[in-house]
Amino acid sequence: MRKSERERIEGYQEIAREIEICRKYGIDYNSQRGKWMAAVERLHPRRLKLRVSEIIPETAAITTLRLVPAQGYLPPFQAGQYINLLVEIDGIRTGRPYSISSPPNQMAYYDITIRRIPEGFVSDYLLDRVQVGDILEST
Repeated sequence: MRKSERERIEGYQEIAREIEICRKYGIDYNSQRGKWMAAVERLHPRRLKLRVSEIIPETAAITTLRLVPAQGYLPPFQAGQYINLLVEIDGIRTGRPYSISSPPNQMAYYDITIRRIPEGFVSDYLLDRVQVGDILEST
């Protein structure tokens, strides 16, 4: 782009000054790229293998599944976060989000509380067919 064209762009001069300041005084983090990604992967892995350690009936229509890591550890979470459980039901692979119902300071397991809904494809599977010891995959 020619200089005359750049000068006609509203705000160009301010942005160019900011870029120059960053180049002069900023820190180049490119050498740290792999280290940052490793830290992010530890805190937020792409996939988790979770073993059902306990099935806790809450009411006639609600059950809590207690999930522990099949290997390694569970990443920390904040109240309100969810996991996406991936299941294969009769040859159909699908996933559903479930809020983590255990407290965030509990690092040994995740609880997910499932309510039965009429003709619930995944909820019926989790409530009727999943057993203690089964491995579930999540994102």
